[in-house]
Amino acid sequence: MLNTWSQFNQGWLPVSPRHQIYYAEYGDPDGIPILSIHGGPGSQSKLSHLEVLPPGVRAILFDQRGCGLSKPFGELKQNTTQNLISDMDKLRRHLNIDKWILVGNSWGSTLALLYAETYPQHTLGLGLRSVFLARPQDVLWSFSRQGAGRFYPDGWHQLEIFAKTHNLQLDNLLDQGWHILTQTNQNLQNQFVQAIRQWEWHLMKFEKDPSQLPPEITPEDIAMTKLFWHYWKNDFFLKPNQILTNLSTINHLPAVIVHGRYDLDCPPEQAWQIHQNLPKSELFFSSHASHHLNNDAKLWFRKLLSSLLLIV
Repeated sequence: MLNTWSQFNQGWLPVSPRHQIYYAEYGDPDGIPILSIHGGPGSQSKLSHLEVLPPGVRAILFDQRGCGLSKPFGELKQNTTQNLISDMDKLRRHLNIDKWILVGNSWGSTLALLYAETYPQHTLGLGLRSVFLARPQDVLWSFSRQGAGRFYPDGWHQLEIFAKTHNLQLDNLLDQGWHILTQTNQNLQNQFVQAIRQWEWHLMKFEKDPSQLPPEITPEDIAMTKLFWHYWKNDFFLKPNQILTNLSTINHLPAVIVHGRYDLDCPPEQAWQIHQNLPKSELFFSSHASHHLNNDAKLWFRKLLSSLLLIV
């Protein structure tokens, strides 16, 4: 599938005196524009994100502030959700696009919804995968014994062993994790990020290959974990329940949603809440997928997105 996507444009767009965001365009320059929004906070765009898009579109990938090829890498200053939404619209104008479809996975779905609520006049429709509403309870679910820990008690136990060894309290993981990530003990940072990555590994895929456990931690891994913590400790720079509160501003937009039935990182009720409040949305729960969608779920998403293209 990827070999059908040829790149026809790339560059860095200055979005502030401090930040430049990397972007690249693929597919048909005259096709319907689709902005693909990566997850995180703290991940980056990948060519594999093109796999879920139908052929014949103008696909735009970009790296959010501090991520991937954007400059400066790992920068936390002037790095907020509002900055990211503004950057996306600056990219739209830079590329001379009037309206586009927003496609996002996990944190990318968060930003897609927020952008649409901010700029409904420039949004044709939405394609959402593994929906994340970025509320405090959504993150606490992922990092608590009472939440996802009930489904992977063995994995949570390994995190408890790490916490006990380093005299940490998992019920205060937000503050204590930030303390570790912002101090100079490199060895402890490496161990902490490795422990978090191993825990998240349990939540991401329905079927797991032990050989795919996180490899040795790099400085880039630490920077990206720190960026996630930066957003988490600031409640993702959102007002309480902001996305659901403002959905009425985009209830005229068509949307397609695909979510893993066994997504233990972002439970399916988040996708259901979006679907219930967007009358023109279509929701598919994949019965054999978790947070990372399997090939069948990706195929369903591509089919649904193809149908959306016919009505925008």
